[in-house]
Amino acid sequence: MCYDVSFTVNIKQLADYFPELIYDGQIEIDFDGTHIIGHLYTEHPIIYANRNDNRLHLRMMEWGCIPYYVKDLDTFKKQRASMLNARSERILEDDKSYWYKIRNRRCLIPLNGFYEHRSVKSFKNKIPYFITLKEQQEFFLPGLYSVSETVDKETGEVLKKWSYTLITRPANGVMKQIHNDGDNKWRMQLLLPLDL
Repeated sequence: MCYDVSFTVNIKQLADYFPELIYDGQIEIDFDGTHIIGHLYTEHPIIYANRNDNRLHLRMMEWGCIPYYVKDLDTFKKQRASMLNARSERILEDDKSYWYKIRNRRCLIPLNGFYEHRSVKSFKNKIPYFITLKEQQEFFLPGLYSVSETVDKETGEVLKKWSYTLITRPANGVMKQIHNDGDNKWRMQLLLPLDL
């Protein structure tokens, strides 16, 4: 499943898509050559609709959603790997899932491509595929974000943690051939056409 993306866009280029984008805090302008692996829970620039002013903002968020009710990250560490991706079906249909509860906290994940790995019986290792869009250099994956408040055990300070997950769906014919193995085989990222 998609736990591996490439983001090599100059942050200033995002203004070409969203001219009135507001930057929250200091964000490094150039992410050239950044390869982001989900299981490292690193920060990535994410576009979201701010609930206070209803405008689009860009801020750094960690990949791997931390639910708003989590107060202790140490006890949540093992579960966090399951929060990297959200199944679209659970967002829309499963009213008991966390994804359903935060379905209105939508965000866009800007990137240049993502990696999937294909299993071939005669090969020891899976074959990596780097998937991009032919028509445009950068594109956006839809996601959901969460804001949790955790306590720093050393200082006692309450910290706001912004985190996100990307949305997946059943694979189309091409992606079914590529993502053909593992627990989440035959799944793919939900892709948004530029006009949406």
